[in-house]
Amino acid sequence: MAGMDFGFNPATVQPQWGGGGYDYPAGKYPAVIKSATPEPIGGENSGKGGKLVIEFEFLDGPPEVKGKTFKENLNLWHSQSQKTVEIARQQLSALAHAIGRASATNSDQLVGGTCIVEIRRDDKPGAQYRNSIGGVEPMGGQVQQSSVQTQPPAQQQPGGWGGGQVQGGQAQPQTAQGGGWGQQGGQQQPSTDKPSWAS
Repeated sequence: MAGMDFGFNPATVQPQWGGGGYDYPAGKYPAVIKSATPEPIGGENSGKGGKLVIEFEFLDGPPEVKGKTFKENLNLWHSQSQKTVEIARQQLSALAHAIGRASATNSDQLVGGTCIVEIRRDDKPGAQYRNSIGGVEPMGGQVQQSSVQTQPPAQQQPGGWGGGQVQGGQAQPQTAQGGGWGQQGGQQQPSTDKPSWAS
């Protein structure tokens, strides 16, 4: 499936992250975005809208992690909950900033981006998910500050994507040095095709 426009600019949303589930040890692992695929929530005709399925592949870590994948759903086009869409936009913004592509507007533009993914582990009996993503941050810890215009967040939540701060409606995100489109050989052209569930 061709990439799909996000319907918003990640640089204008306060970055925030959380969710998912696998059985990996907790830790921070370097990862590459293997795919970013738009899919309907609950099936093509559910009426719930759509999600962006981000598939990370871990580049390093213990043997039970290295080379393995982790999928995370971002409900960017959820038709029944604006709060769900808001959270998904914060998560996508966090990811776009962490991979140095804060201006990405299409799912294809995320593929190949690298970042550190924090995996959290829940060992409580009856936990719905064993693992979740606790946050994302730029690779190598080498960051530079950049100013991004944001819409003031409704509520500032702890955690997030690696240290950005909001001051007077201005996000101060960290982006990877040397990141951006040069690593991909130029910016990809976004697709404007939308499936029926994304309307």
